Amino acid sequence: MSSSPSGDHSRDVVVVGAGVIGTAVAYYLASAGLRVTVLDPRPVGTACTLHGSGLLWKLIWNEPAQYKLAMEAKDELLELIPQLEDESGIDVELHSFDTILPIFNDDDQVALDRDVSTSSHDISLQWLDQDGVLACEPRINREVRRGAVLENSAQVDGYKLSLAFASGARRKGARFYPLKVVGLEREGDRVTSVIHTAGRISCDAVVMCMGAWAGAATAWLDFPVPIYPLLGETIRMTHPDQFPMKVSRPTGGGATPRVDGLLMVGATGTSRFNDLEGSSMKLELQCEPTISGYEEMIAPSVHVLPDLARGKIVYHLAGPRPLSADGMPMIGPIPGTRGAYVATGHRNKGIHLSAFTARIIRDFVLTGNSVTKNPLDCFKAERFAGQENIQVSALGITDELRRML
Repeated sequence: MSSSPSGDHSRDVVVVGAGVIGTAVAYYLASAGLRVTVLDPRPVGTACTLHGSGLLWKLIWNEPAQYKLAMEAKDELLELIPQLEDESGIDVELHSFDTILPIFNDDDQVALDRDVSTSSHDISLQWLDQDGVLACEPRINREVRRGAVLENSAQVDGYKLSLAFASGARRKGARFYPLKVVGLEREGDRVTSVIHTAGRISCDAVVMCMGAWAGAATAWLDFPVPIYPLLGETIRMTHPDQFPMKVSRPTGGGATPRVDGLLMVGATGTSRFNDLEGSSMKLELQCEPTISGYEEMIAPSVHVLPDLARGKIVYHLAGPRPLSADGMPMIGPIPGTRGAYVATGHRNKGIHLSAFTARIIRDFVLTGNSVTKNPLDCFKAERFAGQENIQVSALGITDELRRML
């Protein structure tokens, strides 16, 4: 990969960011025949994407509109993966499994009931008594009261998915450079070039896929991009025995089997309910694994599955997730600046929403509109137009974190 552009400095689209969203956008735009350049000082898929869970499932969505769009996104990605793997030669480690949801107390029941309600009761669960739960997974703590089985969840490796998107985009002519974008140039109300640390690239359009760093674009666009870096941590471990099902307590704790044989245990920064105890929230761009994060993930997971104590931790990963002021992604054109688009704010859902986001951006770039099965309004960037001093209203955000913001 070249360190800086050479030769033709004019491109149809410049994509800023090479995480799973940026690489997906590059793939879709290049597949449409556009000349695409991707700029990011970090290697492909090594920020938030690297430590993401990669889960494609029906749980943990905040609003019915978001749930419907997420299910549309899940179908989009699952349909694309065989083609993407064939084109790139990269196995993204897609696999499916059932999930057992153990209920230990009333808060667990409340959290799960809310997920079912958010889906407009599209989620179908098979309810089990205590004996039924332990028959499915005998290693669950016998303090469990009851539980439910959710069928047909799926997972991919987010890092490998990013590599596959990038490889596919390159095969279609996209160029990738390890450069940091520092601004934009405009003529009137139209973007004309992207300024980076080694110069500039003329372009007809720019797509901001900067993840947790996207707030910097506010000054470039004269438009609010209220994105904040929310620290997220995960643990991956080996275990002497296999886990055929995902185990996920609704209020936290459990383990997810991966294709590579590791177990994914826990995640921080995932709280969605203001009235229930949830994971701690920290705002950090330069993220490092923390002892508090380790304890927050391991303690509840070992409580749910005491047998996890026999496991051996291989990775403790940390990275910044892009949190928008209202907790929803920002996807689409920037009002008032022709040729400027944004695709960020996916929090911990970027992998799940990657292909869907890319299709929306591609459609806007090519036609000025995007048609989805469900209304797109809650994701559009224009919802923040004309606002000043935007207050953070994302579900699960504590008063302490709001003071930090």
